[in-house]
Amino acid sequence: MWSLKFKIILLSIVPLLCVTALIATLVFKQSSILTEQQLALIKENIMRSKTLELQNHIDQAFASIRDIYEPAAADDERAKQQVRELLNRLRFAEDGYFFAYTLKGVNLVHPIQPELVGQNLWDFKDSEGTYLIQDLIAQAKAGGGFSNYLWEKPSTGKRTKKLGYVVMLDKWQWMFGTGVYLDDVDVELAKLEAQTQNNINRTFIWLFIITTISGILIAFLGASLNISEHKLADKKLKELTQRIIDSQEQERQRVSRELHDGINQLLVSIKYRLESATECNSTPSSVSDSLNQGLHTINEAIGEIRRISKDLRPSVLDDLGLAAALGGFCQEFEHRTGIDVFLECDIDNLNLPSTVETTFYRITQEALQNVEKHAQADTVDIVLSQQAKLLVMKIRDNGTGFVMGKKVRRHSIKELTRRPELASSGLGLRNIFERIAHIDGQVDVDSKLGEGTLITIKVPLYEVEKTIPATIQEQTV
Repeated sequence: MWSLKFKIILLSIVPLLCVTALIATLVFKQSSILTEQQLALIKENIMRSKTLELQNHIDQAFASIRDIYEPAAADDERAKQQVRELLNRLRFAEDGYFFAYTLKGVNLVHPIQPELVGQNLWDFKDSEGTYLIQDLIAQAKAGGGFSNYLWEKPSTGKRTKKLGYVVMLDKWQWMFGTGVYLDDVDVELAKLEAQTQNNINRTFIWLFIITTISGILIAFLGASLNISEHKLADKKLKELTQRIIDSQEQERQRVSRELHDGINQLLVSIKYRLESATECNSTPSSVSDSLNQGLHTINEAIGEIRRISKDLRPSVLDDLGLAAALGGFCQEFEHRTGIDVFLECDIDNLNLPSTVETTFYRITQEALQNVEKHAQADTVDIVLSQQAKLLVMKIRDNGTGFVMGKKVRRHSIKELTRRPELASSGLGLRNIFERIAHIDGQVDVDSKLGEGTLITIKVPLYEVEKTIPATIQEQTV
């Protein structure tokens, strides 16, 4: 049998290895996705600059021949010859030149390969099978455009990817254009990909080193353990188990409330519809109506289940932060209920702990659910801001309100923790008080009949880091 000491060491190292393997897998996947996105963005930016560069070269070339082309007649052969000679002399960069073709595919200008001048290249295909000249002429006829193809690069003599840009000289029925070679783009992207891969490899190496060192330290510390009182270990384990059970029960209680308030009522309604449909004295039309209403209620139940599933943990809260998560939830709530929700978030310079973000998100859910079920309001205003060393949220509706009791207003968290009955008999407000108690906050509820309700929540900010503003400053849903 394995000793308790060995089991403890094993229970420490195995989870470490599993978590490390999981982290390594996630890092590799996310790094690969990020690398692809980054390379795609860089390539897109490079290609955008290439297209602008080509358009600029064409504009400059046309400016060079404008004084000859514009006053010339359509059959002015002398002017055409002057333009051909001028285009033959124009260059840019190391491999940049201009070319011209008739609309039948006859080459008129090609300074790098003069042997092509006078040849009809209408049926010419590159190594990928593209009818190059036909495609360029079609782009020119369409008002000017770009085309990708393979062409021999003068400086290397190798066939290379090229981006061409062509326009029409309508008076003479010429296709006139230029192009840039794209091999430098592939080289640059390959370098960036190699650098990124090296960074990923270094990350894995450091992860392996840290995991190895951690495993050695755990083994060393575990070997030095001398557990003489097994009862103490059993007691600690029982306490931990009880805390886990308590946490599970709290979550089950919350889900139970959701199911009781939503799904259970819908299912009871479906039951009544089906019982009505099965009554012997029911007419076919009433049976059909009852079944249709039952199906409609089933659809509502399905939607409610999806909503509860999403409410269990919204992914946008982890990905984009509290402001974006509140904006999405308020927009969905407004669409579902028809109640106008105006949200203002002025926390873009705060890096909030995840517990605080989760708490404020859940509080907003509870408050809006109360508005929907009880307030009969058509407008809700939510303001989230920083005031000195406090994070303050105010939720105001214009609903019916309720009579305030002495038990609800301005109780300290210690009082609420010791005496939860002070929170209110309503589950919604009780949930808000219970959640705020975990982050040392304060809740103030102010309501009057016919004047709506105002909930003010204040939470102290401990060591909240300042960040560069990058989220929503003010959002109206």
